[in-house]
Amino acid sequence: MIYGLYLSAAGLQANSLQMDILANNLANADTAGFKHEMAIVSERRVEAEEDGLMGSRHRLLDGLSGGTFLPRTYTMFEQGSLETTNRPLDVAILGEGFLQVRDGERDLFTRDGRLAINVSGQLVTSTGKPVMGDDGQGIFADLASGDPVSIGIDGAVQQGDTQLGRLALVAFEDNQVLIKVGGGMYEANGQVPFAASGHLDSGMIERSTVDALKGLAQMVQVGRAYQINANLISLQDEMLGRAVNDLGRVG
Repeated sequence: MIYGLYLSAAGLQANSLQMDILANNLANADTAGFKHEMAIVSERRVEAEEDGLMGSRHRLLDGLSGGTFLPRTYTMFEQGSLETTNRPLDVAILGEGFLQVRDGERDLFTRDGRLAINVSGQLVTSTGKPVMGDDGQGIFADLASGDPVSIGIDGAVQQGDTQLGRLALVAFEDNQVLIKVGGGMYEANGQVPFAASGHLDSGMIERSTVDALKGLAQMVQVGRAYQINANLISLQDEMLGRAVNDLGRVG
């Protein structure tokens, strides 16, 4: 019975983490460039297998399951659908690549192409972070000029006949190594970025890859599994109490 309590508690923990991930996905269903996460539930191996103690196996106990756990989550870097905005500073990335932005002393990377010009004339993200050019510098417009600013499919930022710079579009060897830092941003986590093979489409944004209806259905399934595990814990606790208080009595 104690073993059953452990298995149900491990299931509860896995269900809770799944629910957190699904909730975060749904909260970003309308966030441009957001890539949803997937939780992979795995079976925990018994201790003899995990520690390599195959010569010390217990014929009965080692035949039981070690329970479930979430070893890691995976970010699904699939292409999101495109939405036409007709705003000249909106860009969608088609294929591989991230825009490079500056956050204080660190470089971050995003696929959220909702860009704007701030009060200083600098090209920034929707959250106000400076967008970097391929020369590693920020891109500035002339606020005194009456010419509009636009972005071409090659990333060139134009104001009238003047090219202000070119957006840095970079890629990484392994996207799963990237670290999410919130706001649709990622840290390189030690990886060196290189020029991406993707390209930009101006006047558009890449939509979130979250399927809201599918996410809601998954939340219902996980919620039911959580309730089942909670009920099993209550049942096993009751059985354990009866075993101690009733069966243990000396007649």
